[in-house]
Amino acid sequence: MVTTVLKYDMSTIGYISHFKKITGIDCRDCFVENGTIVFVTEPKKAGLAVGRQGENVRRLNRDLKKEIKIVEASGSAEDLAASFLYPLQAQNIYVADKDGHKLLNIKFGSPRERRFLLSDNLSKLKLLKVIVKRYFPDIADIFVLQ
Repeated sequence: MVTTVLKYDMSTIGYISHFKKITGIDCRDCFVENGTIVFVTEPKKAGLAVGRQGENVRRLNRDLKKEIKIVEASGSAEDLAASFLYPLQAQNIYVADKDGHKLLNIKFGSPRERRFLLSDNLSKLKLLKVIVKRYFPDIADIFVLQ
């Protein structure tokens, strides 16, 4: 994982503060991408941040008037992708080298699960690419396999 200095504007600091107030969980990182606020929690804390039956996410969504995505920080691109996909579970997530570039491959067991990433003009796949690139800049691309 790459260590970088993150700079936040006032609105992002407000999002982080509101997240802490609603969930009671510290936020490791926060950023806005295409109208979705992504909160990155400590490992094993995303479930607590989501709340019982997603109540905290619904409340944050209503209060901030934006889509909310909560993922767990991770030491590997595979675990970060698995956290993003939760509650779906990919059959296999692995990093492969091709022509000197690292590629993150995600294989699902059924087309219905695969559709999760590939629907809505690939918006979820694009968001996953941004998140993975932010923490693992050596990953060149993400492929969703059949």
